Amino acid sequence: MLPIMMRQYELMVVFRPDFDTKQRDEALRKLIGSVKVIEVTDLGKKRLAYPIAKHEEGIYVLAKLEGEALKVGDIEKQARLVPDVIRYLLTATK
Repeated sequence: MLPIMMRQYELMVVFRPDFDTKQRDEALRKLIGSVKVIEVTDLGKKRLAYPIAKHEEGIYVLAKLEGEALKVGDIEKQARLVPDVIRYLLTATK
């Protein structure tokens, strides 16, 4: 059996602008699931380059993660299902 490769990822999530901190933390916990969290940075509310889903602003959160490729794929599936996520970007860093 092959060893499981743990990789590092960055997840940038843009939430609705009316989302409070408690809701945001719960939604982020739901998104990340069983992947190891290294660091979470709340970048605050910022203006979007163009309106997305009738929103002109969004709350940006950057999470640095470590996990297996299969588990990280679950994050993308979950992000599509959470209605409070306007946009997300998941990238491998190492």
